[in-house]
Amino acid sequence: MTGAASFAVIAIYFAIKERWNRATRMALTAVVLMMVFLVGLARLVLHAHWPSDVLGGLLLGSSCAAFGAWWDARRSLV
Repeated sequence: MTGAASFAVIAIYFAIKERWNRATRMALTAVVLMMVFLVGLARLVLHAHWPSDVLGGLLLGSSCAAFGAWWDARRSLV
């Protein structure tokens, strides 16, 4: 779950950074968010994790990737 959430945030960040058109960004966002949802659902359905584990993975992955995106954006301003 952590990897899927990280991938989603970084993919959306680079789509914005590369200035893709709105339709492409929206399509990418929909696909990666659906992927994150399905990964989380699969972990629950297979009884591999508790719901709190899935939520924790989502928060950990998205916050680490958001920090990386923030750092990259901050670094390119200098």
